[in-house]
Amino acid sequence: MLSRRGTLILIIAFSALAVTLLSQQFMLVRIRENSMAPTLHDGQWVLVRRGANRVSSGDVAVFICPLDGDMSIKRCILEEQDAVRVEHGWLKTSWGDWFLTDEQWNALLQTQPREGIYMVGDNQFSSLDSRTYGPVSRERVLGRVILLNKDSIHG
Repeated sequence: MLSRRGTLILIIAFSALAVTLLSQQFMLVRIRENSMAPTLHDGQWVLVRRGANRVSSGDVAVFICPLDGDMSIKRCILEEQDAVRVEHGWLKTSWGDWFLTDEQWNALLQTQPREGIYMVGDNQFSSLDSRTYGPVSRERVLGRVILLNKDSIHG
């Protein structure tokens, strides 16, 4: 039978192991922009399941931005194998339509075949995303966002 001290040490050791294992699979990220509004808002916390292979079209994901090396959160709307469809200046996907300038349209066509996933903000007219910097390589993807409820932690 364990003493109180032994039990406490066992609980602390188990907790440390659990936190270590969970941090290898998940991470908490605080939103620092409004490019994903109305889905996500500045100051909101989200839980992220680590792993680029877990991200597919329609998912919101965290990745390292190719422009500045900062962490960014956007929606994956095209994967490497997806066909690109543009109509009257709008990129058409199963996940919505995104406006493209002539420059963005030409850049998108030049990336064929794409070598990464196309990440855009839900708040498309207030988002710096793949329409500007091109596809994001899977190596830059940290994981898929698991949305918390509307009452999630705000700071």
